Amino acid sequence: MDKILDLLPMDISTFPCPSTSSLQTLVDDNDLRVIYSDGWFKGGLPGLECGGTTHSSNGPNATAILSFNGTGVQVYGTVGGAAPQSKDSVSSASTYQVDDLPASTFVFLGSKQINYRTQIYASPLLSPGNHTLLITALQGNDVWLDYILYYSSNESVPNSSETSNPSSAPSSSETPGPSSAANTTHKAPPDVGIVGGVLGSVVAILLVLILVLLRGRKHILRSKSDIPTPASDLQMVKG
Repeated sequence: MDKILDLLPMDISTFPCPSTSSLQTLVDDNDLRVIYSDGWFKGGLPGLECGGTTHSSNGPNATAILSFNGTGVQVYGTVGGAAPQSKDSVSSASTYQVDDLPASTFVFLGSKQINYRTQIYASPLLSPGNHTLLITALQGNDVWLDYILYYSSNESVPNSSETSNPSSAPSSSETPGPSSAANTTHKAPPDVGIVGGVLGSVVAILLVLILVLLRGRKHILRSKSDIPTPASDLQMVKG
């Protein structure tokens, strides 16, 4: 297979590698970041597989390892087709594990039809940071690794406005200290103080008016009580 690949034109721009966004990174099977154990060999078809190459295991427990910085990872490969020197379809089984998370097993029951660029693993959402993907083949001649996509951490792609000089201290508006935070927490807004003062003045004026009215009413009642009635005047004349 390697000799056949050497005779084929290797213009990677003609191969159907998927387009990626700014937060995605594509790692082809030939990328040096993928570390293979013994038991892998090169294969692939130009025009059908990304980069025109794949890596396949020819023995059980062969492993491939990729370290990446991101929040998720996906693995794509080629499955199906007839077994070498046989008309029987190929069944495959492999496991995929990120860090200490439970391993996920991919099982392909076999089909004579070849399926290219098939997603064979997708990790759950990961915490931003460095992670390690471990691929393990459980049977021989079954795992055809094409490429890997991982999603970069947001922290690894900072905006220019977020970039600051490490030697400069943050301003008080960006990082308030504990004392300033406590002061601002208990300080009443100016508008609240003004409204409270106005309401207090209005209440005081109302109380004064009520007192004045009450005193005026008592004075009127006393004045009425001092005026003699006609009957009392007649009695005073007769005496």
